[in-house]
Amino acid sequence: MRLSLVAVIGAVEDELLREFAAHYTKLGVGEFFVGFHFPDHVPEEERERTLGTWRRLAGPPALVSTGPWHEHLHGELRDRLRAAAGEGWHLIADSDEFHAYPLSLEETVARAEATGHPLVNGVLLDRLAADGGLAGAGDAPDLDTRYPVGGFLTARLTRGNPRKVVLARSDVPLALGSHYSPTVRIDVDEVRDIPVVHHFKWRPPVLDDLRRRIEMHRSGAWTEVTDTLPEEAERYLDHLLAHGGRVDGGALGIAFRPVSLARVPDWWEAEARQILRERMTSAPRG
Repeated sequence: MRLSLVAVIGAVEDELLREFAAHYTKLGVGEFFVGFHFPDHVPEEERERTLGTWRRLAGPPALVSTGPWHEHLHGELRDRLRAAAGEGWHLIADSDEFHAYPLSLEETVARAEATGHPLVNGVLLDRLAADGGLAGAGDAPDLDTRYPVGGFLTARLTRGNPRKVVLARSDVPLALGSHYSPTVRIDVDEVRDIPVVHHFKWRPPVLDDLRRRIEMHRSGAWTEVTDTLPEEAERYLDHLLAHGGRVDGGALGIAFRPVSLARVPDWWEAEARQILRERMTSAPRG
């Protein structure tokens, strides 16, 4: 089976890049088609450091671009990378998204093909520090230790789209953000063994990123397509301000529970299916 990873990455920490490459190599990905985009505020030395780290991990990136982070740009770069990856199945992931599959990758793709499904949907499980904060456990060497609990923060707090296409056949188009395909409808009740998308977005750099996103989109310097990005960012920042800089699961009705990249929780299937069902009745279907 030919399986290529496709990812669009910005200016992120070297530690995240290292764990990203290691995670997907261990998962069985054969080829990486990774593109980097750096907004104008990222210093040249930071760009070169990030690109140098990736070259040491997985070789030269498939593309590099700079300039405003317009909302439509992610999808355009992703599609260029998919074209470069060619025919076969594509694993789609952002740098803060670490997939975990109830079955192996080969079994997951084989089941999709056998049932006539040209894509596989996963659901975001947002990872947090044990106290709900942004800073993990000291100098712990891995993401699981730094961010040991997970819950549906995207779905319940920011009200973003928690559904992500994790695997797609090369001929299947994907919508903005890879949340669904505009040409494929999947019946939620037919879906089995839903992949976990461990979402390590809520790290210390996210605060500056979200504030910049609000400023740049509201000013028009970065163009929007969905008209939702600043609102989602503000919901998160307002919650932190009201709760001492931490996410309060109790205030949101979210149970943040211990989770790990190594094991899909027993409760995952039923709760992820409910998240999919809620989203697919209130948004474009895919």
